[in-house]
Amino acid sequence: MTGVWAGVWGLRIFARTQVTTSASVQAWLADHPLPEKDRGAYLDALAGQVNRLRGSERMNAPLELSLRAVFAQLADAEQQAYLDATLPRGFDELMLALNAMDPDERRRMVDEASRRIDDQGGPPPELSDAQVQQIVDQGMKSYLSSANAQTKLDLQPLVEQMQANLQRRR
Repeated sequence: MTGVWAGVWGLRIFARTQVTTSASVQAWLADHPLPEKDRGAYLDALAGQVNRLRGSERMNAPLELSLRAVFAQLADAEQQAYLDATLPRGFDELMLALNAMDPDERRRMVDEASRRIDDQGGPPPELSDAQVQQIVDQGMKSYLSSANAQTKLDLQPLVEQMQANLQRRR
């Protein structure tokens, strides 16, 4: 019986050392280009990598660019499958990360996000209207259910800016 518990303990230690970071996902992407065949397994593996990221790691700009490059190469159904697999966990992790930040850090993050939205002029053009709506719906669901009161107050200007950008897109 002691051997079993030692094995479990060893596995737990090993699992803790296998932390997924934005750098490790980027390295995975570099080592695993999008295949022409068996893309479903590839997308499952990629979604698994992304879903293991903590909220702060998901906000990494170079990783975002790498993921957008892969996303742009996907067929519509593949894009939808990737969004379905990653959006709920992604927004929940984002809200947890924002809740954990001190107010000054959170406001800096909101200011940076606001500048990025202004620079981009709205949602990425590779997203369909239905995909943008899915992202907005999932984001609002996580915002309303997972953000604490102070985070909601700090995010309010960003939410309003995003709504205005969406109105201009229509």
